[in-house]
Amino acid sequence: MTPADRGGAGRVCTPPRLFRAIASRLFPEPDRSFVLEDLAEEHSDIASRDGSRAANSWYRGQVLRSVPPAVALRLARPGRRGSHVSELPMATTRRTRRMPAFTRLFQDLRQAWRSVVRNPKYATIVILTFALASGANIAVFSVVDSVLLRPLPYHQPDRLAMTYRVTDHGDESRFSLLDFRDVAVATSSFESWAAFTTTARTWLGESGGERWVGTESTPELFEVLGVPALHGRTLTPDADRIGDPVIVLGHGLWERRFEGDPGIIGRAIPFDGQTLTVVGVMPPGFYFPTQDQEYWVPLGQRSGSAGEFPLSLLENRSAWTLLTIGRLAEGVSLESAEAEVLAVTRRVDAAHADGQEGETLVRVSPRHEEYVGDTKRLFAILLGAVGLVLAVACANIANIALTRAAVRERELAVRSALGAGRRRLARQLVAEHVMLALLGAAVGLAVAFAVVRGLVALGPDDIPRLGEVGVHLAAFGYAIVIAAVCGIMFGAAPAFAASRHEISDALEDARGASLGRGTRRLLEGLVTSQIALAVVLVVGASLLANSFLRLSSVRPGFDTERVLIVDIDLAADRYADPESIEAFYADVERRLLARPAIEGFGFSTHLPFSGSGLSASFEYVRADGERVEGTDMEIEVVSPGYFDAIGVPLQAGRDLTPEDQAGAPLVAVINRTMADRLWPDGD
Repeated sequence: MTPADRGGAGRVCTPPRLFRAIASRLFPEPDRSFVLEDLAEEHSDIASRDGSRAANSWYRGQVLRSVPPAVALRLARPGRRGSHVSELPMATTRRTRRMPAFTRLFQDLRQAWRSVVRNPKYATIVILTFALASGANIAVFSVVDSVLLRPLPYHQPDRLAMTYRVTDHGDESRFSLLDFRDVAVATSSFESWAAFTTTARTWLGESGGERWVGTESTPELFEVLGVPALHGRTLTPDADRIGDPVIVLGHGLWERRFEGDPGIIGRAIPFDGQTLTVVGVMPPGFYFPTQDQEYWVPLGQRSGSAGEFPLSLLENRSAWTLLTIGRLAEGVSLESAEAEVLAVTRRVDAAHADGQEGETLVRVSPRHEEYVGDTKRLFAILLGAVGLVLAVACANIANIALTRAAVRERELAVRSALGAGRRRLARQLVAEHVMLALLGAAVGLAVAFAVVRGLVALGPDDIPRLGEVGVHLAAFGYAIVIAAVCGIMFGAAPAFAASRHEISDALEDARGASLGRGTRRLLEGLVTSQIALAVVLVVGASLLANSFLRLSSVRPGFDTERVLIVDIDLAADRYADPESIEAFYADVERRLLARPAIEGFGFSTHLPFSGSGLSASFEYVRADGERVEGTDMEIEVVSPGYFDAIGVPLQAGRDLTPEDQAGAPLVAVINRTMADRLWPDGD
């Protein structure tokens, strides 16, 4: 570094030539370089602040004070004792002591950078070690921030709540449309309340059909969510009714299928046997209830077709098919809303059912909690795991820093002899490691970007808000925080060791590579903690690997090899009656079974473990003739040949046959679990 700077009125100010020559001959290498750099840097700062005269006076005083420790340092030899160098007073002036805290911090960081440059190998080891550990932490925090911490894209999302019925068996259920209307009218805990369900329909364009996943809802939905349309309008209670042929498009669907045309508003599009009018396009980033939904239409649109929710079903009070979401009124808590909805629901059930009061239960929970579900537990485990990895890395870096501090004892002793106090040396060591941690965190951010991209690409589809995951601004702040905290942590170890060492011992030992008793104890403690944390990580990883292997070896009860799944959604205008639907599937089955490559074929309303099957309560007759009510069971409606296609062997009785059609006696095939539970002693 050139010991020149501009001071005072802009003249170039350099240290006094004579005293600069004396200083260059006082100390041997390697001490000479960092002493001259320190003196020149401080001289430059004082000159720029107080003028060249004050800077030269300070420089001369520093050189004169350096003569005794420099002589002692040259006379010291390995194994030679008896030489004693007393600690000199602080080599500062009143101007230096009055230096602002920001200026002192800047000087510490500048000195830390010079130390990093002089020791590239040590710096590289620390930076790479911390980069790997911090990169994993930043990546997991980015996922947690995107999924759990960031608010949902609605107006005041903390006031949104979902409402569920709870059955006698503790299972959550939905509302019928008629019950929802009656409860909504009599409830004051919600500013607005809407019912909805998810659906999938077919868009028919010039280039062919495409299946869209969307939401059918009451018109109050967007009033509840509080999000306006980007173009046009949303569904509104004033303009729309249940069954109206209108549609609101999601931003992604609008750009992908209609090329972002703002003139789409008012255009009629063919949609699953109907013609729907586009009334609005939602802004980017909006979704409901999940990121899969691409459009929103009023309930009951397909009332005259084979749709999922015709008016005949919506008008059935026993058809509990709709989810509900409401916006809590100002100042209303979840508990009070739940109590009111429960009381009103019981009154509605008593008025329209069998009059039995007190059996209905209701649960009201925040929308955010319902959306993220059990992922909080998963992410808590991940944060704990990467936190342990970071702790092991910090302990490892602290060990290296303590070992390096022993090598730097003579350098630190010379600085102390020149007037640097113990606090100044400790601050300098901490600043060096904070800078290394910040550089490691910068590299860790690059690692986090790659890890997050891999998590998004390979992550399971059931993780909510996976499409929003990214390294956002909060992740940068998190990286700075952990870098500062960890840098202070593993920089405090060498600072503590340096504060306990005597200057005279370090100067007399020219090699300066000895470890004191306190330093050795600290080093042993760090090694022990590092081993303990590593053991915890190894045990946890072993348990997870064992669980994964056991889950992978579990047979699901059906064959997954060489089995293909085709999802079919029929156009409602062409297949509006059961006869045409039955003829279509029969034709598909006939054509596929005629191909040599197809060994088996079958239809099913739902797939095993899909979590979307039908359910119903039932009763059965015990061996003694008593009729007993059973708990809810899951139901799949399948065709003959389904069990052969997925490789499920029949253990007793017979399979379904083509003769089991409408008008024939009703039959069912049950699984072994149900047979053993209900009829353990007989057939």
